[in-house]
Amino acid sequence: MARNEGLWPALRSYRTFIRPVLEYDLAIAALSPNQLEKLDNAQKGCIKMAFNRKTSKHSATIVPMVLADLPSIKLRARIPTQQPHPVINEKRDEEYDSRRTKFKAINCLRTKRIIDPILYLPAFPKDRHRLIKWRMHWLPSYSLKDCRCGQQAAHRTHFLHSPLLEPHMQELLDQFGTIPPLPYNIQPLDHILNSLPRSEVELAIGNWSKIWPALIHVLRKIDSLRHSDDIFDDDEPAPQEAMDIIPTTAAGTLE
Repeated sequence: MARNEGLWPALRSYRTFIRPVLEYDLAIAALSPNQLEKLDNAQKGCIKMAFNRKTSKHSATIVPMVLADLPSIKLRARIPTQQPHPVINEKRDEEYDSRRTKFKAINCLRTKRIIDPILYLPAFPKDRHRLIKWRMHWLPSYSLKDCRCGQQAAHRTHFLHSPLLEPHMQELLDQFGTIPPLPYNIQPLDHILNSLPRSEVELAIGNWSKIWPALIHVLRKIDSLRHSDDIFDDDEPAPQEAMDIIPTTAAGTLE
């Protein structure tokens, strides 16, 4: 997954340098549906490359696009660039709501579209990988593996009740506070991720400086528990050391 720099720098590069080329004169070009489909596939190919995946292979790209707040090419073609920002935002919000309705993983994200903070808040590479995989419903991996507690084909909902994870999850909940009643498809981890602050400065304020390492620790344990064959690399920095990582992206430069 963008091994040298990280997924977010790769997606930022796409947003800054490549997407404007794909969208150039898009709203006035009167392209055919087939031509729009080719441009949309080109965007999907760029997302796959950000994940170090071959563009020729099938791979889900909708969740990374939403995490990076990327609209579809087809939507951009329907919105003239001279439209006022409120109109553009309204159309983009409509597309986001449609995506949340269609895709289970996106329905677990925030109700309002933003660039998801998990892409840029301080984290070590493996932890960033786990954060993104949880958002994409790739953690636990498919096909489902047995949990070390003995549960066969453990789904993501199992790990919130696994006796091997319970003390670590309780520590996270003690730091975060009360979790409100949630829809059946949204897990407490989803709620906490949806509550994350949007800058490193906010993350260092108050209890978030304790919640963030505890969250990273829980995801590490989930990753460990799904490796029932006992093959797992424990040689990682302490989760709290993530707070000492020098930010690579200031919050004010995200857009």
